[in-house]
Amino acid sequence: MRLIIFFVFFVTSPLFCCPFCPGSPQKEAQTFYEDELVFGFYPHKPLYENHVLVIPQRHVERLEDLSDEEMTALFHLIQKIHEKVFLPLGLTNYFILQKNGKSAGQSVPHAHIHMIPVEENTGSLSTLWRFLIDPLCYPKDALYLAEKTAFIAEKLHSTK
Repeated sequence: MRLIIFFVFFVTSPLFCCPFCPGSPQKEAQTFYEDELVFGFYPHKPLYENHVLVIPQRHVERLEDLSDEEMTALFHLIQKIHEKVFLPLGLTNYFILQKNGKSAGQSVPHAHIHMIPVEENTGSLSTLWRFLIDPLCYPKDALYLAEKTAFIAEKLHSTK
């Protein structure tokens, strides 16, 4: 009986299946930056080519559950990605998207912020269309994810 209770608790725990928590294959493969509070992650279904996620290390479901220090670290990483990755690629415009709760469309119950760059002449309707069809899109393959993760990591860690 204890084994069944443990199994049910473990399998239903958010840490068991969270792709953003330590030990998950996705976190290991798709992380391009990491420090003690936050990490940068390349999503498996990006809306645009350099769409990234900024995620706290600590597993919390909602943004308001983060500490001030974690919140500051998230936005410092957003600034760093903007300066080191987006600007050198000529990407000056981007969306910041955070879905807070299941009813808001949050699909992974671990707080995270989407940074979605858009090219200069991309219209809002085009981006809205991508949001609508995103759930229907297939995930990118492992090679693509590895290449994009490495590319962004290289840009982020460059001294230029």
